Amino acid sequence: MKKLSLQISAWILGLFSLAAQADVLVLVHGYLGSAHSWETSGVNSMLEQNGWQRAGVVHAAPAGIQVIPGPGQQAANKVYSVELPSIAPLILQGQQLQLMLRGLAARHPGESLYIAGHSAGGVVARLVGHADNIVINDGGAYNGPCA
Repeated sequence: MKKLSLQISAWILGLFSLAAQADVLVLVHGYLGSAHSWETSGVNSMLEQNGWQRAGVVHAAPAGIQVIPGPGQQAANKVYSVELPSIAPLILQGQQLQLMLRGLAARHPGESLYIAGHSAGGVVARLVGHADNIVINDGGAYNGPCA
């Protein structure tokens, strides 16, 4: 797992190494994972060492989305982790992620949203990407409008 987290971190950092504008990165955990998986794997620490601040954890709530804020809310480069029901059907996870991304896009207008998914989180991200016509680049990251 540690080797995998280092590979994921290297890919994410490579993707954003040239970024000079404000960006929002959304981390989507995999099957049986949680938003906390990005902490225990060391990915968030590596991102923080490279200028990405933890902006919070996003949950689905009956009235929409709920953001548990982190210390990096006002940082230029922010990282959110999402909490999805990892054993629920992928379609349900995709619907929740779609709401979360729309909420984050509204919260950060004019900033690019990028999604990094691990394992099944990548599948869920692709479902949302196709549903919302989000541009998929060669690296597998998504950027583009979410609303």
